[in-house]
Amino acid sequence: MSYQTTVRVKFGDTDCTMRVYFTAYARWIDDAIIEMFRERGITYDEMGGMLFKGSKLKETMVVGEYSCRIVKPSSYDDVLLLEVKIREMREKVIVFDGVFKDPKNGDVMAYGSMTYVCVNQSAMKSAPIPKEIREALSN
Repeated sequence: MSYQTTVRVKFGDTDCTMRVYFTAYARWIDDAIIEMFRERGITYDEMGGMLFKGSKLKETMVVGEYSCRIVKPSSYDDVLLLEVKIREMREKVIVFDGVFKDPKNGDVMAYGSMTYVCVNQSAMKSAPIPKEIREALSN
């Protein structure tokens, strides 16, 4: 299962050298995961609670870990193709991989991973991923 999108580097995504600042990659991967979820009926409310097809769940997903490797620098106004895939889904954790490519030549510009942890909102402890979320992300 994967999700693809394009990202245009904006001024605010860059550092003083006009290259992409490392935190932008994390935000873009996280945004793509959220959109992947949305396509499968998984959304968040204004308090960070998770909904499945409009029904409130007791659990939500939070970022537990992130890593990124910049292979080639990207700069202001570049367009990047981002593909996000689920690498693995365990009982309480989903690990996503994201790859940024130059859409003109397919060169890998950067890649990273992001780990989401399922959390019971009232107990604020890790919890098993709900069955309906697991099924929605397995198709």
